[in-house]
Amino acid sequence: MNAPELFLLACGLYAHDWGMSVGREELDYLMSGASGEINAEVFTTLEMKRCVLREFAEKQGIRAAGTAAFPALSDEQLKPYIRQTHAFRSGARAKTFFDKIDKGVAEALELVSRGTGSTFPIWMMNNASLCKRGYWGNR
Repeated sequence: MNAPELFLLACGLYAHDWGMSVGREELDYLMSGASGEINAEVFTTLEMKRCVLREFAEKQGIRAAGTAAFPALSDEQLKPYIRQTHAFRSGARAKTFFDKIDKGVAEALELVSRGTGSTFPIWMMNNASLCKRGYWGNR
């Protein structure tokens, strides 16, 4: 591995469980069905957060499909959601943090972090263009 790859690996290892850490503000936001105002300096939300959370609630039988109202979720109901989405949350947080430093590193680290929630073959199929984009150096 070259230096950039080792750097991304080390950051990815560090960021792996970052998405499992959910503070009170984010927990309140999720309990409300991912609605309301957020403070972007306090936490980073997932893309498509409302759709993903609503789909999760429907699959868990917490919310009836097609209903407009979203029930308040408990800590216990959110635990599996947080676990299932933690790799994406880690990626979003890493991207937000590194975006100010280097956008290429931010994007690559987001993909590495998301990859920790996938099996290797699925991750490779979804991210086969990394070498073409120059993230892994020239070999």
